[in-house]
This record gives sequence, structure tokens and C-alpha cells, in this order.
Amino acid sequence: KSKQDLKLHQVSHSEERRWLCDECDYSAKRRQSLNIHKINHSGKKTLHPCNLCDYRAASRSSLQSHMAHRHSDERPFECDECDYSSKTKLSLRKHKTYSLWNKVPPM
Repeated sequence: KSKQDLKLHQVSHSEERRWLCDECDYSAKRRQSLNIHKINHSGKKTLHPCNLCDYRAASRSSLQSHMAHRHSDERPFECDECDYSSKTKLSLRKHKTYSLWNKVPPM
């Protein structure tokens, strides 16, 4: 990974939202997110609609992620220490962190 990749990753942890929409009060951490948001204002029909709810995604990959997290019962991320499973890596990571803290005996 490059220094640029690290900088982009660090932005995701920041609360700063320096990219402002000039048509509404939306703000974003990354310029790419603002550009995707602006599609909503453009009137272009490039949004990808979900066929199961009212959600519209700016990209095909966002729609795929939405489908996996909202409309699927699949839970591919499994804990190696118990029978917990989740739809996302982040949920599994939080589960493992919480479980670890609960296993640490009090001092």
C-alpha cells in the first residue's frame, strides 16, 4: 500500500467533512463521495435502483453491497471461537473485540 492509500484510509476515521455540496447541506469526507452525491442533483438516470425497496445506489458495487447487507440472510463471516456469524467483516471484528474484552479477568 502507498502513502496515498494510508491518507485516504485515515480520512475515513476523521470527523472532518471538507467536501461541501453547493446545492444542499450535504458534506463528505472524500471528494469521490461528493461526486457520487451530486448525481442525485444532476437528474441523470445513472442511479441503480434496488428492486426490493426504494433504495437507489450511485454505483453498481454500492447496490451489490446494499443487497448483501439488507436483503440477504447470508452470513459468510464466521467467528472461529463460537457459533456467531455476520453479514460484514466489521460486525465480526466488533464481536471478536467485545468477546475478548469480556474474557479478560478483572484486575
